[in-house]
Amino acid sequence: MNYSTKIALGIKDSHLELDTAHFKNAIEDQGNQIIVHLFQSYPLHCPRCGQLMLKNGFKLVKILGPSLHYEPTIWSIRKQKYLCKPSPDCPQTITKVARVKDVKYRHHISQ
Repeated sequence: MNYSTKIALGIKDSHLELDTAHFKNAIEDQGNQIIVHLFQSYPLHCPRCGQLMLKNGFKLVKILGPSLHYEPTIWSIRKQKYLCKPSPDCPQTITKVARVKDVKYRHHISQ
């Protein structure tokens, strides 16, 4: 996704990309709303032991984005889930979900 598209959509997080792998049209105009299909994945280190965490699927969240052409915009984001398995350096399983910059924790719309 180029810089102009990110500015137009109001995306500030550098890790968010259009989900063109799963959707033919990553930006859908549905008449009364615009759906933007995004995904987010990046390398993440365990906060406890510091080793690189394993990617463990995705979690789908929907966030109300800024309006486009006077229509509400919904960001449908596939966020990477991470897992750090127990080891001598990290005695318990640690799980995390990717965070979206400038969006508060659990600040998404119901599906």
